[in-house]
Amino acid sequence: VFSIFAGTVALSGTAVAATGDADVSNVSVTPDGSSTAVYNTTATHDVSFDFDNVDSGVESSVEISAGSGGTITSVSNVQVTNSSGVAPASASANVNSGILNVTVTDQNTSTSGGTSLDVSADVTVDWSGVNSDSTVDLTYDTFEPTSSGTAANGGTFDDIDITAGGNSDNRAGPNGVGDFNTADGEGQILAGATVY
Repeated sequence: VFSIFAGTVALSGTAVAATGDADVSNVSVTPDGSSTAVYNTTATHDVSFDFDNVDSGVESSVEISAGSGGTITSVSNVQVTNSSGVAPASASANVNSGILNVTVTDQNTSTSGGTSLDVSADVTVDWSGVNSDSTVDLTYDTFEPTSSGTAANGGTFDDIDITAGGNSDNRAGPNGVGDFNTADGEGQILAGATVY
């Protein structure tokens, strides 16, 4: 497991050459609103996915952004686990203008095959722009040198069900998700709440 705390982290190992365009698979976002409520405030999501077909010896990246009403504000606890027995030469993650960018550079090697990396992170999203109960997409684009500056692949990363604040939905648990704890007051007061 390789953890990214700040900047670029150098890693060692033997890599393999990719056989197709970089893409993502096995996406998981928790909470997504289906079992634990996500409110239109700032919420932190546990995001994980496979970054597949990473090219050898060059920089490949995946960009993730929130749909209408959502803005990614920060990323933390990023970890990269090599799922095929190899390691990238370097890896980094950052948020710029509301877009999460995860970049990896694989080792130079002539070995055939594709490299797949398991990526996980805590992603904080400001959902305050969602004004009514909505399903909002997280979308992605992947980039690699062979794509000539255009996305190699792209699409819907995951759907997040957002519950709008106000009326009876005016309190959320810690990190903007789940229920407000009335015993110790942990959580967030949302717009439209009446406080006694």
